[in-house]
Amino acid sequence: MYGHAGLRKVYPYYFTFTTFTKGRWVGEKILDVFAKEFRAHPAEEYVSVMRVSVMCVVCVSVMYERCIKSGTLTVNYERVDTDCRLKHNDLLANIVHR
Repeated sequence: MYGHAGLRKVYPYYFTFTTFTKGRWVGEKILDVFAKEFRAHPAEEYVSVMRVSVMCVVCVSVMYERCIKSGTLTVNYERVDTDCRLKHNDLLANIVHR
């Protein structure tokens, strides 16, 4: 923590969200699961993409597709492609900047 203009602030950092595959996700594509179930990115990112896209799920998918391709969204800590189908006990990890 540090002080700036009379406010206490936290230094920016990365955080990894992790979870194991839930039963309802087995056989689903990773991109579909993250677009429907998670909201790790700030609302501003979704809004900026929504201006270009009509459907909200498509907007969210674009964000997570970028994460999958960049390697910040992994399965069992390994990079995967957007068509990856989830299996029982897969470990999903999503790295975000705060």
